[in-house]
Amino acid sequence: MAAIATKSWSTYMNDLGYDPEQDALPSHYNSEVTPDDTTITLPPEIFTLIAEQLDEFYDEDTLISLCLVSRVWCQAAQPRLFTRIHLFDAEKCGFWSKKFTQSPHLSRYVKEIKISDPKRTWFLGSLQASNVASFLTNVEVLHVEDYQEWGKKEQSIVKMFQGVKHLDLKDIAAYTWDKDLPELVFSLPLLERLDVESTWTCHHWERGSRTNLAYLSPNIRGEQTIKLKEIGLHDRLIEDGLLDWLGGSDFDLSQLHTLTLGRASYSCPFDKFIARVADHARYLSIHVDKETDDPLLDLQAEHSILFNALNKCTFLTTLTLCASEDEHTLPSVLHCALGILRKFSQHDEAPRLETITLSAGIKVYKENDLSSMQELRDWQDLDDTLTIEEAQVKFPVLRSVEVSVHVEVLLLGPKDASKQGPVVEEEDVFDMIESCLPQLDSRGMLDVRLSSQTLAVPPYSL
Repeated sequence: MAAIATKSWSTYMNDLGYDPEQDALPSHYNSEVTPDDTTITLPPEIFTLIAEQLDEFYDEDTLISLCLVSRVWCQAAQPRLFTRIHLFDAEKCGFWSKKFTQSPHLSRYVKEIKISDPKRTWFLGSLQASNVASFLTNVEVLHVEDYQEWGKKEQSIVKMFQGVKHLDLKDIAAYTWDKDLPELVFSLPLLERLDVESTWTCHHWERGSRTNLAYLSPNIRGEQTIKLKEIGLHDRLIEDGLLDWLGGSDFDLSQLHTLTLGRASYSCPFDKFIARVADHARYLSIHVDKETDDPLLDLQAEHSILFNALNKCTFLTTLTLCASEDEHTLPSVLHCALGILRKFSQHDEAPRLETITLSAGIKVYKENDLSSMQELRDWQDLDDTLTIEEAQVKFPVLRSVEVSVHVEVLLLGPKDASKQGPVVEEEDVFDMIESCLPQLDSRGMLDVRLSSQTLAVPPYSL
C-alpha cells in the first residue's frame, strides 16, 4: 500500500466522515499515490484484521491516513478510529453533535465513551449533549470520571445509554448518594460490570449516610434484578452500606467471576457479600493496608478476620493481593498471603488456584535494609506452603507466583540524588526475592517484576 502524507485530525475531519458504503471518495485524497479500488484483490477481512492491530489512540495518524487511501481501507479503519470518544466540555460536545449529524454512520462505531467535567461547565445539560446521546446506541462501556456537579440533567443523559454493559464511576460529586446510584444502575438493563471509586460524595455527607442504599433501592428498581459478572470497588475504605447493597437481593451474582476490592472494614456486610460470591468468583483482587484505622484492632487480628471471610473461596483461579506502592507494605502483603493460602490448604477439596500475584512497595535507605527484609519468616513459610509435597495435592494447578514490587531508595546527603549512586540497585532486590523463594524459583513458578525510584531525603524524615 502506498503511503500518503499524515495530516492533522482537523484537516481531514470532513473527509473522515464520509460513508464508504454510500458516498464517493473525498476529493482531497492524493490519487497519484492511492491505489484504485479495482486493483485490490485481497478480501475485506484482511484489511479489517490489519486495522484491528492498530491502537485508536497511539496510531491515530495512521488510521486517519488509512481512511483516506481507498474505500476498502476506510471501511476497515473507521470502526477503529471512532471506537472511543471523550466528552469533557461544551466545545467537544458540540463537535461530536455536529459530526454525528453530518455523518450518522460514524456513531454506530462508538463502543466506549468517557464523560468528565473537571471545570464545572455543566455541558451535559445542553441540547448538543442530548443529540450526541441519541446517536450513540451501540455504547457498551461508559466511564463517568471527575464530574464536579451531578444532577437530574446529567442523570437523564447517562440513562440514555441503554446498551451499556460496563459502568465505571470515579470521583463524582453528587447530592444524593442513596437515590442517584441505584437509579442509574437500575436504568441500565444490560449492565454486567460495575466499577466504583470515590463516587457520589455529598456536599454535606456524613459517614453512615450510605447505609440507606439497601433500604431505598427496592423502591427504585421495581421488578428488575441486575446480573453482575464483574464488580470493582476501588476505594481505600469500602463503605459497609455499599457492600450491604451489592450483597443483597437487588443483584443476581450467580454468574459473577471477577471481584476487585479496596480495603474493607471486614464487618458483617463484608462477610455477607463474600459468602454470596464464594461459590462463583474466579478472579479476586483485594487491597491490604499495612495498618488498620481502628486502634483496637491490630493488623494481625484484621488479617485473621479476612482469612476467615475468604475461607470458602476455593473456586478461585487467580488471587491478587496488593497494597500501596508508596509505603513499606511488602511485609503486610506477605503475611496476608500466607494466612489466606494456609486457609485454602486446609480444605478437603483442593483449590483451583493457577496464579498468585503479590503487589506492594518497599523503602530502603541503608545497606542492611535488604538483609532485614530477607530475614522475614513469612518468605520461607510461603515458599514451603506452595512447594512441599502436600502442596501438589492442595494446589495441583498452581503455575505462577508473581511478586511485583516498587522500590523506593531513600538517599541521605545532597539534594541532587541523581548525582549520587543508589544504595540499593534493582538487581539487589531481584536477587533477594529469588533467594527468599528458592523452591518456587527452581520450579520456574516465580515471576519477579520491579520498578524503582530514588529519592533524596533529610535524615530526620526517616
